[in-house]
Amino acid sequence: MASVSISSITSNSCFVRLTGLDTAYSKNDRQVDYYFNNEWVGYENLDAYVSRSDGVDIEDLEDDTRYSVEAVVNFSSGSPIYLYSSFRTEVGRPGKFYWIDSRNDLTDLPSGVLIENYITASLWRELQNNVNEVRAYKGYSSYSFSRVSRGDPILADDYNDIVRAIKGISGYGSYLSYVDSGDTITRKVMQRLQDELNAVQ
Repeated sequence: MASVSISSITSNSCFVRLTGLDTAYSKNDRQVDYYFNNEWVGYENLDAYVSRSDGVDIEDLEDDTRYSVEAVVNFSSGSPIYLYSSFRTEVGRPGKFYWIDSRNDLTDLPSGVLIENYITASLWRELQNNVNEVRAYKGYSSYSFSRVSRGDPILADDYNDIVRAIKGISGYGSYLSYVDSGDTITRKVMQRLQDELNAVQ
């Protein structure tokens, strides 16, 4: 019996095909239209005698969303066949973290501009939250960070906690180094922290 098969599901795409088609059908007059949540997303023609369709890649889906799938097989003559299925897309990667607005790099700051003007306590907490969101996305538990409040200095231990949390994600953080109290933290070092976190896929 014909059915809709959904595979290769990601946060924004999937692969859909028909299986269990009638291999005795001898005409090349069938077309299948695919609808996701009642919206047409693609079609393909079906050859004679095939047991399954070639399938189509569906993209631009929303992450963590349940989709109802309808496949309508139309013939040159005769009534169409309606097939149904459903699935949920994967949870997408959390948004990326940036020290300053848009995608500007700290290394792009004009000469003489203090890095402290951008790395505030609230932004540091935003970094901590983003690290834990990314860790959860990759299947890791949250890292227990010390809370930084307005007026508090960012300590070497705070920086090293971020490094540990990123290095704790398998395959990432190899370009990050720990710092000691009294070390000078340059723009390049802070930029690398941002870049390593954002490199997690």
